[in-house]
Amino acid sequence: MTPSTGLEVADIRVLVSASYRGLRVSLRGAGITARSLLTGDFGGQPLVGVVHQPGRPRDLVGTYWAGVYLVSERFRRSMSDLGATGWFNTPVHVEGVPSQLWLLSISGRCGPLFGVGGDPYPSGPDVGTFIDPARWDGADFFMADNNNSIHVVGSTAERIHELRLSNVVLESAGLESVRPE
Repeated sequence: MTPSTGLEVADIRVLVSASYRGLRVSLRGAGITARSLLTGDFGGQPLVGVVHQPGRPRDLVGTYWAGVYLVSERFRRSMSDLGATGWFNTPVHVEGVPSQLWLLSISGRCGPLFGVGGDPYPSGPDVGTFIDPARWDGADFFMADNNNSIHVVGSTAERIHELRLSNVVLESAGLESVRPE
């Protein structure tokens, strides 16, 4: 999807873990934050994960950072096969985990969110959370400038849902389009 085709705001989904039971990994590194992990801006240092909650690796693995996930090779390959844009990954060494896990980082952007959970709405205190579709860069995976949620366009979310990746849920973002002034 490109910016010229428009963003169906009502169809935007948020990527979340179905459960935090099972494998959960703590990420270690000097000066890393949830935002730096999500944007991939952590200085290229090798990432090390420590298992604090053992379990079988699934396609989406929770960390102890809100919104930050590790993904399986199956997830990574599936997104590549779909031609999904706006995401990239970095290998994470996790001692004791037999399969390679990857940090999911997001390069797609949509400007800030407004209203509840975001910046003040430009024309008043409306109830709700708003996005300006004109600021979306056209990526399938994207993040707001002021929020760490991983957003996914509806058409790509539907295709991901059909893959039945383990521990992956794409729930409604509940966003509304900014009204013209």
